Amino acid sequence: MSFDQLTETVTRRLATGSTRRTFLGRMGAAALAIGAVGLGGNAAAAGTRTFTFVNSSGQNILVGSFGPNGTSPLGGGWSMTPGQTRVITVPDTFSGRFWGRTLCSANGVCETGDCGAIACNGGTGVPPATLAEVTLGPGVGVTFDDYDVSLVDGYNLPMTMVPVNGTGQCTPAGCQTDFNATCPPALQKVDNAGHVIGCMSACIAFRTDQFCCSGAFGTPQTCIPTQWPVNYQATGGAGPIRASGFAAQFGTTKETTTDTGGGQDVTSIVNGSWLQFNNIDFGTIAATQFLVRVASGAPAGVSGLVEMRLDSRTNPALASLAVANTGGWQSWTTLALNMSPVTGTHTVFLTFSSGQPAHFVNLNWFEFGH
Repeated sequence: MSFDQLTETVTRRLATGSTRRTFLGRMGAAALAIGAVGLGGNAAAAGTRTFTFVNSSGQNILVGSFGPNGTSPLGGGWSMTPGQTRVITVPDTFSGRFWGRTLCSANGVCETGDCGAIACNGGTGVPPATLAEVTLGPGVGVTFDDYDVSLVDGYNLPMTMVPVNGTGQCTPAGCQTDFNATCPPALQKVDNAGHVIGCMSACIAFRTDQFCCSGAFGTPQTCIPTQWPVNYQATGGAGPIRASGFAAQFGTTKETTTDTGGGQDVTSIVNGSWLQFNNIDFGTIAATQFLVRVASGAPAGVSGLVEMRLDSRTNPALASLAVANTGGWQSWTTLALNMSPVTGTHTVFLTFSSGQPAHFVNLNWFEFGH
């Protein structure tokens, strides 16, 4: 899924079920859950639907809600502490959206998804914000309910919605990818400390007809991402890939990093260590550069290589970067090297070699340039 798509990223249609049918969605790789769980005692009255919201983000958040003509649930928003669950009821003709707001002050001013108050009162959030959008039936000529998770306003939290007790095509809709960790620098929203807290769509970031597929670029024949100055859609969220997000590893550990963006880096790397990353999408435009974010406090005479291989640890290295002392184990620098062009989706292996047995490098992220 690409964070810069200009229409809803996931849309489902499902047959209208009974008034007991509700929806479940989750914001956050551990973040906000939206919807209603199928538990006893949560049945909705005739002509209504219930939603249960679960904050599993590990942080205090505000939920934003919007419905037209004064129909915003609970006045347009409410606060939630970590782990809190809240059930709301809406008419079964409700049409609107929900989103999570993060890093909020006591009076409801937030750094992502902000509407200026705890209750948005008919306002919508300032991008970037991941959206859960719902249009419920029945209505005149309406035989289906629609729901989707959309990144049209950018991204701040992962989210999933799952209908409960429905009929028809009642499948989950959502996005669990942490795009904050892989957001290209040009699309990043950062806080005062430089941490990435949201990822804008290319349209929101640049406000041009070309990136927004509007004006002269408003048709499928003229909206051609491969002709964008940077094809964000083709790269599928290209940007720094956190080393700590590996699928498998050997001979390494994780630690808290002081590098820009926070999070964890990979440490204890020695000769023979390796990291594996599955399903890395290089896009249709060939990647031709390999970049790594490294730090080293290795003593004099201790150095090594960071090598990138595709699909097998034993395949030839497409790129090999030498690393020696950078001034300390948290003194970060970015190294770059040209490589043979790569397209498509691959398993990426980072392997590490050194002529000495000692720990020689820490790794925070890597990236492929086009």
